[in-house]
Amino acid sequence: MGNTNAKDFWSRRDFVKTAASVALGRVASGRVLAQTGASRRVLAYVGSYTSAIDGGSNGKGIYRFEMDARTGAFTKQKLVAETPNPSWIVIHPSKKYLYSVNEIVNQESGSVSAFAIDPTSGDLTPLNVVSSEGRGPAHMSLDASGKYAFVANYAGGTFAVVPIVEGGRLAAAIDVHRDSDSVGARSATKAHREVLRSAAMMLHMRT
Repeated sequence: MGNTNAKDFWSRRDFVKTAASVALGRVASGRVLAQTGASRRVLAYVGSYTSAIDGGSNGKGIYRFEMDARTGAFTKQKLVAETPNPSWIVIHPSKKYLYSVNEIVNQESGSVSAFAIDPTSGDLTPLNVVSSEGRGPAHMSLDASGKYAFVANYAGGTFAVVPIVEGGRLAAAIDVHRDSDSVGARSATKAHREVLRSAAMMLHMRT
């Protein structure tokens, strides 16, 4: 195997801490996307680990908070979706839908879940769940048009392109990629670093 450069190696715990901060930063920076129409309340959605992954569980699913736009304080916590290990959350450009990865590592594949956002209450209604096409999905992003979700599977070392169809539902992945040459065996579990560049290239080739 040779020597591993410390700068190139992240522990599972380091990654979980970073992913949590990025997910929270994304929700906060995209707070306009989570505003309800009538009262203009700012809502924040926060995922949790429902089963033990490197340290134990810390919740039951996706929680909705009201956020003070001036101070950033979170109040009025409410569990709005019971779904396994929603460790990364994104909101659709239309503001109508929310998507989460389900970071499952003890099965052949994790999954991705779709929810409709109630425009008044901010509550979530489940739409459907599809395979992430790899173990331990830990990162997801959407293209600007809101037609595709790009999912990186941390434990599986793969990433998938998942279409978003009418009504916000997810379809089965149209492309799954394992880049063994550039990612390599040592770094295969760091697919989250490659997902934006590679998925954007694949989407460009398809259009």
